[in-house]
Amino acid sequence: MLKFGGEYPFNPYSVWSSICSWYLRLLERFFGWFAAGIAKHPLITIHICLVFVSDCSVGFIWFQVENRTVKLFIPETSKAIDDLEAAERYFRVNFREEIVLLVASPSHPNVLSPECLRQAFRAHKAVTELESYSDFFVTLLGNQSRSPEDCVMINPLEFVQFNETLLIDKDIKKVQHELSKACNDTSLNMRNGHPFRFNFNRLFGVFTVALGILAGLGLGMWFRVPFVSLVGVLPFLVLGIGIDDMFIMVDELDRQPRDLSTTAKIKAVMMHSESTVTMTTMTDLVTFAVSASTSFPAISKIISDEEFLTLYESYSSKNPEFPYSSYPKFDFDQMDESECLAEFRVRKQDITLLANVLQLPDTIRCPQRTTCHRTEGLCMLLKRFSYPCRYSDMIHRFARPVPEISMITNTMMDHIFLSHGHRISQWNFDILSPPMLQEYADVIHAKGAPLSNCFGFIDGTVRPISRPGQHQRIVYNGHKRVHSLKFQSVALPNGLIGNMYGPVGKLTVVATYLSILRLGVCVDRNSLHTVRILCPDVDID
Repeated sequence: MLKFGGEYPFNPYSVWSSICSWYLRLLERFFGWFAAGIAKHPLITIHICLVFVSDCSVGFIWFQVENRTVKLFIPETSKAIDDLEAAERYFRVNFREEIVLLVASPSHPNVLSPECLRQAFRAHKAVTELESYSDFFVTLLGNQSRSPEDCVMINPLEFVQFNETLLIDKDIKKVQHELSKACNDTSLNMRNGHPFRFNFNRLFGVFTVALGILAGLGLGMWFRVPFVSLVGVLPFLVLGIGIDDMFIMVDELDRQPRDLSTTAKIKAVMMHSESTVTMTTMTDLVTFAVSASTSFPAISKIISDEEFLTLYESYSSKNPEFPYSSYPKFDFDQMDESECLAEFRVRKQDITLLANVLQLPDTIRCPQRTTCHRTEGLCMLLKRFSYPCRYSDMIHRFARPVPEISMITNTMMDHIFLSHGHRISQWNFDILSPPMLQEYADVIHAKGAPLSNCFGFIDGTVRPISRPGQHQRIVYNGHKRVHSLKFQSVALPNGLIGNMYGPVGKLTVVATYLSILRLGVCVDRNSLHTVRILCPDVDID
């Protein structure tokens, strides 16, 4: 048997007990010294605590309640989050920026001339006087505006405070001087709220715990941590822990002799009780730290077998299992011409040409590493868009499970949109050049149209969507009685889409006016002045 110190046998428990006793004595001496300093300088300590809590409380300026299921119960590294962010980038639903460009007329080449600014005032008033103007604009905080004055805009007319009378008796030099003066003005203040102020008569134990809760929540909001419904339980939990710690300190305070001075009494209480309080606090801190760094999939691994079976029964997919492996693999060369035309609505010899025109890579790779040849991916996309069908209806043709067909189809759509979406969302000089516009106008006039300067026809389409959780009224179509997104486009005589505006929610007079105004500006800048677009009546819900 090993000898410890040459006299007693080695005992690991005794060594560990000695280390713990030494550590506790060290903590007691530290807290005794710390408490004596607080007792000697109480006012300084109170001011330091109040300043610290006040600084942390400024974080409530960024108070934000998060109640979206996507942000609460889906891991941040999930592919679904990336897809939602990409969809918000290209198809914004909540709010979007609208830019209106005003160009100078031939009679007034400078757009800052008073005459051009007066015409801009008339266009600005025509938009702001619409009845539904304030219903579809947002404030500085991103909320729906309640009055036209709250709507956010960046407008060059701000340098005259939207007062047209200030342009009287001013030439172009005076206008430029006023505009430069407004741009260099630093007297404007931003809307950042006011700091919290505290004026307390006396401090209680419960109020001390409240200060800790306030400092913790404020510090978290400093780092832009959103407030969720689960966090609402923490103040009550912390309050219970704080009251328990107060009971320990008050009980130790009652045990002290009455003849001790205040400094000695506080020092003795903290030496004997603060070690216990620190141990419980560190235990709670470790628990919260582990829960904060753990995502929901990891937490699900520690649930019991019974709970796991219950959750599996509740959340397992109810979709039928399709025997995709029993079908032959997709072989484009074995398909007949009639099959391609019937299923894809494209001739067989044109599919390869279409893949080259769309600049598709030879191998399509999905985010979850599913791969396929570009011809197979293009055929999936054509099959999906040719007739209304479900992914399960495509299994017999492509011999793949539904998730793979869905991922390949979405990857194909993303690639085509990112590569060629600008051809309809922006001005396409290949099909909207001045000679082509004149050719379109001649063809339409030759078919019997009374106008000789019409090159296209404005039309709209309604695409139904699932009912959103928020802002349902914006995307509700009263005519079709469904929630949908709307697009406005210009159809050319050759069957192509010349330009598209959208997506938008409930198509109002404001959206129609802005889309036509933007298209008109593009026509004036990029086409012949003799060519104009025909604008039929637009159905407004």
